[in-house]
Amino acid sequence: MKVIFLDTSEIKEVADGYARNYLFPRGLAILATKKNIKRLQKQKEQEEKAKESKDKKAVQKKKKLESQTYEIKAKVGKEGKLHGSITRAKIAKVVGVKKEEVLLKKPIKKLGEYEVEIKANSQKAKIKLKVIK
Repeated sequence: MKVIFLDTSEIKEVADGYARNYLFPRGLAILATKKNIKRLQKQKEQEEKAKESKDKKAVQKKKKLESQTYEIKAKVGKEGKLHGSITRAKIAKVVGVKKEEVLLKKPIKKLGEYEVEIKANSQKAKIKLKVIK
């Protein structure tokens, strides 16, 4: 008996008893009829279109982020050291992204220019960040 596994969208030949007694009752597979196969193909096409759209948006976001230079003002003590530090949350607020999208290994503690990676879906953008007085 041919079945379509719902989690992987694969079409496989399995034993009749296995399909009727295990796969179908648990909702793990459906019978591979022409109608179900067409529905599966349409679903795959829609997923591909959605992925392409998401990738295009990611590329646009990356270009937008990389085209600007961002500045963060901070209070400075002696020798150019900051009072506190510039964290992922502060950078995210200035850039306008989520904190989780900022890829910063350790907080910034001195004045200067830095390159910070921002994860934009499947793309990684390197932004220019200036820490000023």
